[in-house]
Amino acid sequence: MSRADEYIELLSKEIALKAPLFESGRLVEQIHFGGGTPTFMSTDQIKEILELLAQSFHFGLPQKL
Repeated sequence: MSRADEYIELLSKEIALKAPLFESGRLVEQIHFGGGTPTFMSTDQIKEILELLAQSFHFGLPQKL
């Protein structure tokens, strides 16, 4: 398992823990990646993160990844 895969696994657990703390209808308008994440991860891994977020949060734009 790569470091990026380990990160995604831990991030998934954190999303599951934190998502219930937000209002269910609250709209997510922006997502920011920083600190080298886009170069550290493949396109498929970034897509996986966005899909994890989309399962737990309401996005304001159509769900096209």
